[in-house]
Amino acid sequence: MSVTNQVLGKNSTLLQVPFLNLMANIVQRAGSVMVRVGGNSQESAHMVAMGQILNGRVLSKNLTGVTGTTQTPPLDFTPDLLYMMRNISDLVNVHWFLGIPWCVFTTTPFDLAIVPAATSILGPYLLGLQAGNEPDMYNLHGHRP
Repeated sequence: MSVTNQVLGKNSTLLQVPFLNLMANIVQRAGSVMVRVGGNSQESAHMVAMGQILNGRVLSKNLTGVTGTTQTPPLDFTPDLLYMMRNISDLVNVHWFLGIPWCVFTTTPFDLAIVPAATSILGPYLLGLQAGNEPDMYNLHGHRP
């Protein structure tokens, strides 16, 4: 999730053309393509209101809060990330799996704010939601008993 601004685009109006070309080539040969947006950074991701991240960007990384062996920064993202994904889907036949933030490992397990937004914005292009990235490793890292 933390590299979407480098791979997919800056925001819903500034998409990465190389990514679009790659997806178009795959779709031309395979009919459609499935992409997962998530990973280690989904665990501490938090959706904020549109306009809360400066310069029209879809996400902001807290580089001082970097943790773990992968040095994954906590991040904030706006619903424009989902609009960016939808715009990509409208241009090329891309379908998505989306990681649900795990609420920075608090006792309340899921931050569900992204679910209705993703369902509404991505519509038929949303294939599924994935809760937790590598949950089998939580005990090892001391995040869950």
